[in-house]
Amino acid sequence: MGGWTAGNASGQLNSPADVALDSFGTLYLSDRNNDRVLTLAADGTATVVVGTGVPGFNGDGLPGMSTQLQSPGPLFVAPSGTLYFDDNGNEQVVRKVSQGGVVSTVTLVAASGVTADASGNLFISDPVNHQVVRMGLQGFGIVIAGTARRDFRG
Repeated sequence: MGGWTAGNASGQLNSPADVALDSFGTLYLSDRNNDRVLTLAADGTATVVVGTGVPGFNGDGLPGMSTQLQSPGPLFVAPSGTLYFDDNGNEQVVRKVSQGGVVSTVTLVAASGVTADASGNLFISDPVNHQVVRMGLQGFGIVIAGTARRDFRG
């Protein structure tokens, strides 16, 4: 792998925030300050999956390459191939890219980590509200840990 350095030009990263592998071994990375999510193949070939490189929010229902992001952070690739990521600069929302390449907002929960179980339930660590939330398949969130109050009682 070569040619990847800090910056915002083609072939450059600017503050990569997270990485994840899919079931085929494709590496996904959130390029925070370039406002995009990329895949990186074993031969070093990078492909933009979502993000225009211009910070902002231009809605849901658009193809990944037409969707604006702002400071993407933690990401996770589900076994189904759906990509989930925190669109950190856009009001702390978790968004997804479907297998068909369409971007949509999943929840308005801030995320410092995202994962899923075998049934497809999302688990989101929410540092703003000091909670861990499970998002069911129907889109309902249930707090499974935390009290919405920063505290430790051990």
